[in-house]
Amino acid sequence: MKIIRNGLILLSTCLSLTSHAQQDFTMSAGVIGSVFEDENRDGVRNKGEAGMPGVRLVTQDGLFVETDANGLFHISDLESQGRYFSIKLDEQTLPGDYELTTQNPQVRYASSTLSNFNFGVVQRKK
Repeated sequence: MKIIRNGLILLSTCLSLTSHAQQDFTMSAGVIGSVFEDENRDGVRNKGEAGMPGVRLVTQDGLFVETDANGLFHISDLESQGRYFSIKLDEQTLPGDYELTTQNPQVRYASSTLSNFNFGVVQRKK
């Protein structure tokens, strides 16, 4: 293409690219959460309730994850097809005198969602 402007000749080249890519875009979901010391046994993580590190959690598909130093965990890239997802806390990885104050949750998740699972634990009463 040739354009004349103010006595100057401007040249322009047009380039057209067409790309035909075949990709399988699978939407994925993720899970974040914590294991925390539920001091008041209400099943909700309140301000000041510390996280519990080194606790193992297992999904229904056999995938496992361990909480970090703050009691937090995450699982990413879960294929989501509107199915139910459950995760269980492995009580054998808790200190010997601790028990759950929350249930093992089960949720239905959809494409691109981020679910939150929190597990309260407390020292058994003697």
